[in-house]
Amino acid sequence: MVILLALLALSVAALALRVAGYPAWVPQFMKPLADAFLEPGAALWWFTSSSLFQSFPSSTTGQASVILGNTLFWFLALLAVRALWRVARR
Repeated sequence: MVILLALLALSVAALALRVAGYPAWVPQFMKPLADAFLEPGAALWWFTSSSLFQSFPSSTTGQASVILGNTLFWFLALLAVRALWRVARR
């Protein structure tokens, strides 16, 4: 549960930085990291929305779907890594 909440907080923070246009106080190396972290959620939004040629959601519901999709993707990825680690240790 703690990991899920941490991933949710990271997704919200990364989306907030992107929506704000990456203010000057954000270090340069954080921009590609935040974009790469958000890509799974943005891809999920893109495939499930009717706005196929938009680059990023501008509506609140679109941004919420990016956050939730991103959190779910990374949580499932961590569960898969954990399962593989358990199998490899046997």
